Amino acid sequence: GLPTLTAYVLVNVEISDANDNPPIFTIQNYTAVVQEDKQIGYTLLKFEVTDADSAPNAAPYTFDFRSGNDGGAFRIEQDGILRTATRFNSKIKDSYQLQIRVFDNGAPPLYSDTWVSVKVIEESQYPPVITP
Repeated sequence: GLPTLTAYVLVNVEISDANDNPPIFTIQNYTAVVQEDKQIGYTLLKFEVTDADSAPNAAPYTFDFRSGNDGGAFRIEQDGILRTATRFNSKIKDSYQLQIRVFDNGAPPLYSDTWVSVKVIEESQYPPVITP
Protein backbone atom coordinates (compact mmCIF):
# COMPACT_ATOMS: atom_id res chain seq x y z
CA GLY A 1 0.00 0.00 0.00
CA LEU A 2 0.79 3.64 -0.02
CA PRO A 3 2.60 4.96 1.89
CA THR A 4 5.07 2.06 2.30
CA LEU A 5 5.40 0.95 5.89
CA THR A 6 8.77 -0.11 7.30
CA ALA A 7 9.75 -1.66 10.62
CA TYR A 8 13.09 -2.65 12.06
CA VAL A 9 13.94 -5.28 14.63
CA LEU A 10 17.29 -6.23 16.16
CA VAL A 11 17.96 -9.95 16.05
CA ASN A 12 20.84 -11.54 17.96
CA VAL A 13 22.06 -14.86 16.63
CA GLU A 14 24.32 -16.89 18.89
CA ILE A 15 26.35 -19.62 17.22
CA SER A 16 27.63 -22.41 19.42
CA ASP A 17 31.02 -23.92 18.70
CA ALA A 18 31.06 -27.57 17.66
CA ASN A 19 33.76 -29.75 19.16
CA ASP A 20 35.38 -30.51 15.82
CA ASN A 21 39.06 -29.89 16.62
CA PRO A 22 41.20 -32.04 18.91
CA PRO A 23 43.56 -30.48 21.42
CA ILE A 24 47.12 -30.44 20.05
CA PHE A 25 50.41 -30.57 21.94
CA THR A 26 52.64 -27.72 20.74
CA ILE A 27 55.59 -30.16 20.89
CA GLN A 28 55.15 -33.69 19.58
CA ASN A 29 58.18 -35.27 21.27
CA TYR A 30 59.47 -34.05 24.63
CA THR A 31 62.79 -34.88 26.30
CA ALA A 32 63.53 -34.57 30.01
CA VAL A 33 66.39 -35.49 32.33
CA VAL A 34 66.07 -36.27 36.03
CA GLN A 35 68.91 -36.80 38.47
CA GLU A 36 68.65 -39.69 40.96
CA ASP A 37 68.72 -37.46 44.04
CA LYS A 38 65.75 -35.25 43.06
CA GLN A 39 62.85 -35.12 45.51
CA ILE A 40 59.43 -36.57 44.75
CA GLY A 41 57.38 -33.85 43.06
CA TYR A 42 60.32 -32.50 41.02
CA THR A 43 59.04 -30.68 37.90
CA LEU A 44 60.24 -32.21 34.64
CA LEU A 45 58.29 -30.12 32.12
CA LYS A 46 54.99 -28.40 31.36
CA PHE A 47 52.84 -29.52 28.47
CA GLU A 48 51.52 -26.74 26.24
CA VAL A 49 48.27 -27.51 24.44
CA THR A 50 46.19 -25.56 21.92
CA ASP A 51 42.67 -26.19 20.65
CA ALA A 52 41.01 -24.38 17.74
CA ASP A 53 37.62 -24.83 19.41
CA SER A 54 36.28 -22.26 21.85
CA ALA A 55 34.84 -22.78 25.33
CA PRO A 56 33.40 -25.02 26.56
CA ASN A 57 34.87 -27.45 24.01
CA ALA A 58 38.53 -26.63 24.57
CA ALA A 59 40.05 -26.17 28.04
CA PRO A 60 40.18 -27.34 30.74
CA TYR A 61 42.21 -30.28 29.51
CA THR A 62 42.61 -33.70 31.08
CA PHE A 63 45.93 -35.54 30.82
CA ASP A 64 46.42 -39.30 30.98
CA PHE A 65 49.31 -41.75 30.73
CA ARG A 66 48.74 -44.21 27.88
CA SER A 67 51.95 -46.20 28.42
CA GLY A 68 55.38 -46.16 30.02
CA ASN A 69 54.54 -44.94 33.53
CA ASP A 70 56.01 -48.05 35.15
CA GLY A 71 55.18 -48.28 38.82
CA GLY A 72 53.51 -44.85 38.77
CA ALA A 73 56.91 -43.12 38.62
CA PHE A 74 55.36 -39.90 37.25
CA ARG A 75 52.22 -37.81 37.69
CA ILE A 76 50.62 -35.05 35.63
CA GLU A 77 48.95 -32.11 37.36
CA GLN A 78 45.74 -30.62 35.94
CA ASP A 79 47.74 -27.63 34.67
CA GLY A 80 49.88 -29.94 32.51
CA ILE A 81 52.99 -30.13 34.70
CA LEU A 82 54.79 -33.49 34.59
CA ARG A 83 56.34 -34.33 37.98
CA THR A 84 58.23 -37.21 39.52
CA ALA A 85 56.26 -39.47 41.86
CA THR A 86 59.18 -41.57 43.08
CA ARG A 87 62.93 -41.41 43.64
CA PHE A 88 64.90 -42.90 40.79
CA ASN A 89 67.87 -45.27 40.59
CA SER A 90 69.64 -45.24 37.23
CA LYS A 91 71.20 -48.64 37.92
CA ILE A 92 67.72 -50.18 38.03
CA LYS A 93 66.10 -48.17 35.21
CA ASP A 94 67.81 -45.35 33.35
CA SER A 95 65.12 -44.29 30.88
CA TYR A 96 61.36 -44.08 30.40
CA GLN A 97 59.28 -43.64 27.25
CA LEU A 98 55.94 -42.09 28.23
CA GLN A 99 52.94 -41.82 25.94
CA ILE A 100 50.71 -38.98 27.12
CA ARG A 101 47.16 -38.27 25.95
CA VAL A 102 45.31 -34.96 26.35
CA PHE A 103 41.51 -34.74 26.20
CA ASP A 104 39.53 -31.56 25.60
CA ASN A 105 36.36 -30.61 27.49
CA GLY A 106 33.95 -31.39 24.63
CA ALA A 107 31.22 -34.03 24.60
CA PRO A 108 32.41 -36.43 23.47
CA PRO A 109 35.99 -35.35 24.22
CA LEU A 110 38.59 -35.30 21.45
CA TYR A 111 42.24 -36.10 22.11
CA SER A 112 45.80 -36.28 20.81
CA ASP A 113 49.01 -37.93 22.00
CA THR A 114 52.63 -37.02 22.54
CA TRP A 115 55.75 -38.86 23.67
CA VAL A 116 58.14 -38.00 26.48
CA SER A 117 61.62 -39.51 26.72
CA VAL A 118 62.94 -39.29 30.30
CA LYS A 119 66.60 -40.05 31.00
CA VAL A 120 67.62 -40.88 34.60
CA ILE A 121 71.19 -39.86 35.44
CA GLU A 122 73.33 -40.57 38.48
CA GLU A 123 73.50 -37.98 41.20
CA SER A 124 76.56 -35.78 41.06
CA GLN A 125 79.43 -37.21 43.11
CA TYR A 126 81.38 -33.97 43.03
CA PRO A 127 80.27 -30.50 44.08
CA PRO A 128 80.83 -27.67 41.60
CA VAL A 129 84.19 -25.94 41.86
CA ILE A 130 84.75 -22.28 41.01
CA THR A 131 88.12 -21.60 39.45
CA PRO A 132 89.69 -18.20 38.97
